[in-house]
This record gives sequence, C-alpha cells and structure tokens, in this order.
Amino acid sequence: MTHKTKKLIKAPEDIIPEFIDGFVGAYADLLTVEGLTGRAVVAKHGPRDGKVGIVVGGGSGHEPAFAGYVGRGLADAAAVGNVFASPSPEHILDAGRAADGGVGVLFLRKLHRQRPELHYGRRGVGSRGHADRALHRGQRYRLRAL
Repeated sequence: MTHKTKKLIKAPEDIIPEFIDGFVGAYADLLTVEGLTGRAVVAKHGPRDGKVGIVVGGGSGHEPAFAGYVGRGLADAAAVGNVFASPSPEHILDAGRAADGGVGVLFLRKLHRQRPELHYGRRGVGSRGHADRALHRGQRYRLRAL
C-alpha cells in the first residue's frame, strides 16, 4: 500500500508572501505592509512624531513570529526574513523607514545561527539618510532624556 504525503505548501517561493498576506488580512484594522520588498509588517497607528520607532525582525523558521510583536504598545514594524534566514538589509530598511517618527529607530533582533548582525549591525546610511550607530550586546551606553 502506498501512502501519499499531503503538503500544506503550494509553492515554496510563495510561503512568506502568503503568510504576510494572511496575517495582515486577519488583523487588517491593526497592520499593513509597506516598502518595495513587501516584507515590512507595520502597525497602522505609527509612526508617531517624536517617538523612537521600534523595529523587530528575524527569519521565518517554524513560523514568522516577529510580525506578531507589531501593534500599539509593542513594536512599530517587523522585518520578515525568509525561512531560516535573517531579513535582508532591504527588508530591514523598509521596516525602519516605516517606523521612523523623526527621532530615530531602535532595531531589535535575536542573535542566532546566521549572524544577522551582518545585516542589522552594519554601519552605513540609516532609514532617513543619517549615519547609523550600532550598539552591540555587552556595550555600555547611556540614553539622554528628551
């Protein structure tokens, strides 16, 4: 007797776009997608002027969990990477631009297998054209009151 395996995946290249469409569709009153890459899940209530934007992100392993942290009182945007891969710099910039309220963006990420600091921590031009500064785990830093 042969047993045919059932698959939930129609086309591997469409997994992440379909997830994003479904997730944003389920929470259409709270979320939207922005950017040319279609990989920035963004809270509809933001960005707010004078607030530091918060962007989370990571790969889409067993589930693209980072998009679930976007919403009022949580993150302003999420950069969604491929399956078991960090978001690309383009995905991260799309999310950063969408979350920027004019005073900067804090990018939060989880360190894991594929060294996402290559994408998140690289120095260069930020989402609004100014120089970025990366803070790494173990560094001491002080935030100045506004």
